[in-house]
Amino acid sequence: MEVFSIIAVKTSKPTMKNTLLLALLTLGSIHQAIAGGVRGTVRDNEGNALEFAAIYVKETGDGAVTNSEGYYELRLPPGDYTLIFQYLGYNAELREIAVGEGFRELDVTMKGQSFTLKQVDVIEGREDPAYTVMRKAIAKASYHRQQLDSYSAQVYIKGSGRLKKAPFFIRKELKKEGIDSSFAFVTESVSRIEYKRPNKFKETVISIRKQGDDNATSPSQYIFSSFYQPRVAEAAVSPLATDAFAYYKFKLDGYFMDRGYGVNKIRVIPRSRGEDVFEGYIYIVEDWWNIHSLSLKTYKFGIEFNINQVYSPIEDVAWMPTSQRFDVNAKVMGFDFVYNYVSSVSGYKIKLNPDLPSDVAVVDEKLDQELAKEVEKRWKEDAKSKDVYDKLSSGKELTRKDLKSLMKDYEKEEKKSAKAEKSAEQKKDEDKSTDPITLEEREFKVDSMAYKRDSSYWAEIRPIPLTVYEVRGYVRVDSLSKVEAEKREREESGEETDEKTAQKNKKKKKPNQFEMMDLIGGGSYNFGNARLSFESIPANLHFNPVEGYSLHSEIALRYRQKIMHKNEDEKPAEGEADAKPKVKETRDWTLGITPRYAFAREKLTGKGRLMHSFGRRFRRGHAELEGGRYIVQYNSEKPISELINTYLNLFEERNFIRLYEKEYLGFNFDKQIRENWKLLLNAEWAKRYTLNNNTTQTWFNRDDRSYDSNIPVNDEWTTPAPAIERAATLSIGVEARPWQRYRTYNGYTQVVENSSPILTLRYKKGLDGLFDSEVNYDLLDFTYRHGFKVGARGKMDVKVNTGIFLNNDYVGFADYKHFNGNRISLVTADPVGSFRLLDYYRHSTADKYLSAHAHYQFRKFLFTQIAEVWLLGLKENVFVNYLATPTSKNYFEVGYSVDNILRIFRLETAVSFQNGKYLDWGVLIGISSNLGFVDFD
Repeated sequence: MEVFSIIAVKTSKPTMKNTLLLALLTLGSIHQAIAGGVRGTVRDNEGNALEFAAIYVKETGDGAVTNSEGYYELRLPPGDYTLIFQYLGYNAELREIAVGEGFRELDVTMKGQSFTLKQVDVIEGREDPAYTVMRKAIAKASYHRQQLDSYSAQVYIKGSGRLKKAPFFIRKELKKEGIDSSFAFVTESVSRIEYKRPNKFKETVISIRKQGDDNATSPSQYIFSSFYQPRVAEAAVSPLATDAFAYYKFKLDGYFMDRGYGVNKIRVIPRSRGEDVFEGYIYIVEDWWNIHSLSLKTYKFGIEFNINQVYSPIEDVAWMPTSQRFDVNAKVMGFDFVYNYVSSVSGYKIKLNPDLPSDVAVVDEKLDQELAKEVEKRWKEDAKSKDVYDKLSSGKELTRKDLKSLMKDYEKEEKKSAKAEKSAEQKKDEDKSTDPITLEEREFKVDSMAYKRDSSYWAEIRPIPLTVYEVRGYVRVDSLSKVEAEKREREESGEETDEKTAQKNKKKKKPNQFEMMDLIGGGSYNFGNARLSFESIPANLHFNPVEGYSLHSEIALRYRQKIMHKNEDEKPAEGEADAKPKVKETRDWTLGITPRYAFAREKLTGKGRLMHSFGRRFRRGHAELEGGRYIVQYNSEKPISELINTYLNLFEERNFIRLYEKEYLGFNFDKQIRENWKLLLNAEWAKRYTLNNNTTQTWFNRDDRSYDSNIPVNDEWTTPAPAIERAATLSIGVEARPWQRYRTYNGYTQVVENSSPILTLRYKKGLDGLFDSEVNYDLLDFTYRHGFKVGARGKMDVKVNTGIFLNNDYVGFADYKHFNGNRISLVTADPVGSFRLLDYYRHSTADKYLSAHAHYQFRKFLFTQIAEVWLLGLKENVFVNYLATPTSKNYFEVGYSVDNILRIFRLETAVSFQNGKYLDWGVLIGISSNLGFVDFD
């Protein structure tokens, strides 16, 4: 979910300092006149300024973009140059110009493109000619992805935005802070990007400055993504994806010539408008079948992204994006934002992939059937004698099918080779020897001088001139920053004499100082590598009929040790003599004590734990020893929150929680034996006590209600609850993520979410006779869980849990297999894996069982077919839950929910059945599934 916030900036009155700063910035913006170059305006035939038009220098690869007034400045050393002016919908203009010591004025008028329909043979069924173009472009997309072995370039991004509208109750406060529809949020940055095939990307931020907040609207995920990839920014379906025809219709709207290249204007029409699909235009170069430019729009959580990209032929061998524009419109909880970003990419240094030919001719077998048969026949004859590299490097004609097949084989071979190379590298590096192998590497770093560049530096490097309005905006933020810096200096030097500030500082909490408010919010105190903490007292004051009011709080002491390692082969950072040692392993020791007092029982109980975490990443392990005398729920997954139960007891006189007390000593252990395999171990001895209600207290007495017994109601458990029960149990299991994928970011390996199902197999044994243990059973349990996207149409989450008691001679009710039921209107459990209307313990079992859960989030379904609804970011879900036990009678639930209400809530309705007959229904509210689920304990 996108998180939106507002940074309030107070407006300062004009001063001599501000005037001087404005003058310096203005002088800085014209500093380039001393060095020399080209400057001027770009307009259309009617004299209107063309904002954000791209200017590309053919000889150097440098570029610039006009500002909102159509003005540009291009810094160049003396010499002769060819400038190419590009703007979507207009003919490219070429100008040859000689640059001397000073600036040359060059104003350009651009003419609108004249489109024609090229002569084509329409196939039977009157298929639009756009489909032939797109079939060839799609077939060649993987070729364009692999065309470059490496490249580097410089990227300038400028963003500005403003708050167009705010809720009425906050407008006055915003106005006091100087924020209104005329206040602009401005940011600009310069980065150096480097790419190496197959998927290694590095970005270094050279300089950055900003005022205000972009409210998470940065388009960097689109700027550094590629429309040749099947998914843009990991989610939106590219018009060049292999499955694009399932999501889009295409129409040829025109054809024009640009610098000798034929260009097809293709209208992209989504079969179903909404999130993660594009609409607009994509321009495809004839014969090359690459992107010339595009103007597309998509949505995410109701936020509108307009994307405009212009490509240029680099060294006349590869088309690369040279200018990009992004317009973001967001309406969230009464706030209306608009953001505009412009990106200029220049200084390309490219290296072609030696395995691929400079070009590949593509034959559309659907249009040119005879030629396609000849080509396929030739390739069948050569298939036995040539490998994939020979076939690709031959430069011969290929059908779409053959090209896609060859590129798929090529990418597979490349991944295999890169994986072997990466594996060899990791074996040499002890720090990464246990990391999983990943072929997707991204590195991002910020230069130490990035935030310290002055206005003269920006004037020299900025490819998009600032408008007068933007200069004034920077004057305000720079002056405010200076005031804040001076204030901090006075405070640090002790010169701050302002009485209000002095009083404020006096009230500030000193580090590690205990205050009475810590009892309310919890406290945490650091002592070197150790930290002492305790939980909030009021947050752990609860009520239930067994204990009455109860109060508990864990007091924990944690000690952390970092094991350092220095790699002798690693090169030191710039300006340093030796490479810094890195953290090889982090070890944690935690000692926790939780006292608990039950007022109705007038009894103090408690538990303690000692936990040790150890091992490097992807070999991490945890060992915990826990024991004491404590009250717990029969279902260890805690289907009912103590906080929610407190409300139900005191306000509604309803009681669903079921508790027992145990004296116990337990040991838990888990260890990653490989990056995607985990060993699980649990052992416990417990003396269990059955508890009864000790109070009928409630704040609002209901004549028609009283508290239910604390003894669970179960259709299978027919024997009376024993007053005391002794149980020794042992559980061993394994968790696997067999197809887990990873990516590397800044040298840190990350798990790609939902790239593999999670499989868990457990065996649990009740050890009869051990330390007087009475339980005797053998349980085998298996769980499958996976979440995956179904194209751009929706997201499916599935959880299946099944098991069998191989032996159930004696099974304590705490050892039964329990299921996450629910009998209240507030859903606090995981939406995938919990029931909505099931009794908490009625169908718990000591026999065989199967629970299955499916949750599908639609991209568009009923109400979300209406644009005004899905533009609010609302989602619709359908879920199905099933339970099979000896007593459940094929319990079945089906439900519908509206998600992301106010970006936070979820509203559900569900109906339950047994053996196909109607049983119950309900309306429930919960936390949006996009946020996960909230543990109220």
